[in-house]
Amino acid sequence: MKNEFYTLIVALLTTIVLYGIGHLFHIELLDIQYKDLSKEGTGLFEAEIALVPLVIGVLVGILFHKWRKTKS
Repeated sequence: MKNEFYTLIVALLTTIVLYGIGHLFHIELLDIQYKDLSKEGTGLFEAEIALVPLVIGVLVGILFHKWRKTKS
């Protein structure tokens, strides 16, 4: 149970850090972009979410899980 918790934390932190880097440096492959489509304040918007940080986060989590298994 402990190993899976650490794996989840590593994957989430990696994803959050990559999204943060994308937002900070305006990198489209690592960023979440919002576009306001409302003309009269109706609240319509369009969001573009990059999947690259999510995929990298999952891969880092899997590698961390395998590394923890071989270490113990």
